[in-house]
Parts: sequence; structure tokens; C-alpha cells
Amino acid sequence: LEKVYAGYTGDDDESYDRYTAENRQFHCLIAEATGNRELAGLVGHLHDRLARFMVVRRAGQSMQHGHGQIIQALRSRDADAARGALLEELNDTRQVVLDHVIQEQGGSWRLGWKRD
Repeated sequence: LEKVYAGYTGDDDESYDRYTAENRQFHCLIAEATGNRELAGLVGHLHDRLARFMVVRRAGQSMQHGHGQIIQALRSRDADAARGALLEELNDTRQVVLDHVIQEQGGSWRLGWKRD
């Protein structure tokens, strides 16, 4: 996990491309450590589906920070802190995806109310 975390320097496209691949590996390693193969498969699939949004937003800096918190919690064997850091990263990812969808398709969405 630490090797994956250290992979992103934040200053060039090559580093970013490598980091996006390593980001998938990071999350899959954590999922595999649970011993739940179904979860590991789902994590990989979801990451593949969401990776394009991370590239669009160049979200590496925020991912790097979140990974640092996750690693620190895992290293100290603090399950509550690890859970909290993972949930925070999931919420951040959800926001990135929602922002992208709204920017890209916002004009075609109907919000359910009528304008007079």
C-alpha cells in the first residue's frame, strides 16, 4: 500500500497516469485483505467505472491525502479510523462524480418542479 501511495508526485501526466492505475490497486488490495472475493471484484469493477471521472477532475491530490489517512489508520490497527477515512474518500469520490455529471448533463436533468 505504501508503494502505491508514494507513486503520485502530482506534477506530471506520467505520474498521474501511473497513480490512477495504482489507485485501483490500492483499493483492491484493501478489499482483498478482507478475504471477501466478491467485495474485491466489486471494488475493482467500480473503480474501472469511476476512473474516468477522476481523470477529468485530476483528483489525484485529494486521493493522495485520503490514502495517507487510510494507511496511517491501517498501520496503527485502528479499525474505526480506517473505516472513517474510507468513508470520507467514498464521499469525496461521490461528490466528484456528481459534479461531473451535473456539469456534463445538467441542462438535460429535470428536478421535478415546474417553473412559472
